[in-house]
Amino acid sequence: LVDELLNSVLFLLIGLEVLLLRWSHESAWLALAAIPIALLARLADAQIAAWAAADPDMAAGLKITGKAMAPALVQTLRRQLNFSQAQFAERYGIPVHCIRAEKSAVPPPKAATLAYLEAIA
Repeated sequence: LVDELLNSVLFLLIGLEVLLLRWSHESAWLALAAIPIALLARLADAQIAAWAAADPDMAAGLKITGKAMAPALVQTLRRQLNFSQAQFAERYGIPVHCIRAEKSAVPPPKAATLAYLEAIA
């Protein structure tokens, strides 16, 4: 809800800014050039998502969709590598208490931890 509210305010301010700008031929060409650039960026994002979906590792359930996926990811990685909790912790330099907490109700991991788990996957 907060995100939607902030986006609404942002677009309102952008709209007001557009009304205050003085348009010239140069700025119109720049605005028109921005449209295909934005469309190409969206196309590239969709293509990257399609490639990720076709990746066998992603198909095996290793895609991280949020912080709640980290415990399941750790467990999946450990099983695929046939590592115990201690072996996994030692191999990747993660404190063993963090690995043991994968099934308990601990706070979600930080973004850096999720990025590290993605790199391992």
